[in-house]
Amino acid sequence: MARAPRPAYPCAVYHVTARGNNRAAIFTDDRDRDSLLALLAEAFCLMTNHFHLFLRTPEANISRALQWINSVYTQRYNRRHRRLGHLFQGRFKSVLVIEQAHWIHLSHYIHLNPVRAGLAADPSEHPWSSYADYVGANAEFPWLSPEPVLLAYGPDRAARRKRYRAKSLSLAGTGRESWKKFAADLFAAAPSCAAGEGGPSIKEPLYIKGKPNPRLAASARPPVDHDEALEQVAAAFAVNKDELFRKRRNFPARLAAYYHLTYNRGLSVASTAAALSVSPVSVSTGLIKLRQLMEEKPWLKAKIQSLNN
Repeated sequence: MARAPRPAYPCAVYHVTARGNNRAAIFTDDRDRDSLLALLAEAFCLMTNHFHLFLRTPEANISRALQWINSVYTQRYNRRHRRLGHLFQGRFKSVLVIEQAHWIHLSHYIHLNPVRAGLAADPSEHPWSSYADYVGANAEFPWLSPEPVLLAYGPDRAARRKRYRAKSLSLAGTGRESWKKFAADLFAAAPSCAAGEGGPSIKEPLYIKGKPNPRLAASARPPVDHDEALEQVAAAFAVNKDELFRKRRNFPARLAAYYHLTYNRGLSVASTAAALSVSPVSVSTGLIKLRQLMEEKPWLKAKIQSLNN
């Protein structure tokens, strides 16, 4: 029987897991872990015989990306440890993240795996996860993007990191039954897009006449009303919406529009760039500049927080 095709959509969000063959270790030491991290980028947790990833794919290429990561890592691992054969047990597993409850709680499930496995009492004690970047002031992995998750914990950057940690510790301190309920509730909100992928199948066809089902693609990434979002920014800064399209260097309202579309409305950097007729590089550098300006100008930070609300 042919394998079910992987659901793949631009800017889709996934929970991906891969386990060692026969549950054998896939990391022998820290050099192995560094080797895999060199191939990765969003929330992650490396255990001993498997790993978890919480990632977004800018393009519809989840299968190609993970096949490449697992293949290259296996080659490096086998070469270093003088071994042959498969390292991973079958194909990786992926769950398309659609529901808001799943999105908000998935990172806790990933970060608390070391606690559940008895490797640490506090998730911050496990160095091989993205937890420190979610709760700390300084980023250990600059390529991570925790803000889309943290925005659910309030408008203030420092406060939401504290709330995220408090939520993690409250879950870490619960008993086995509470943890099982949390996991059950999480995966109840996580329908898989193909039978055997880690959850019940969605009652929609994946493909129609050989092409991805557009209704399913729409549910994976809700549509964004660009005009309405830009009107919000214009109103917050008391400017005409047309001014957001003028190429003025470090114009705060324009930088805020980059932020609002990307972080609050969930667009990719490329989609935000297209909406404002600029290059993706302009959006990325603009977001960096906005963070700097927010530290220097309290009034600007307050306006950005009003957009968060």
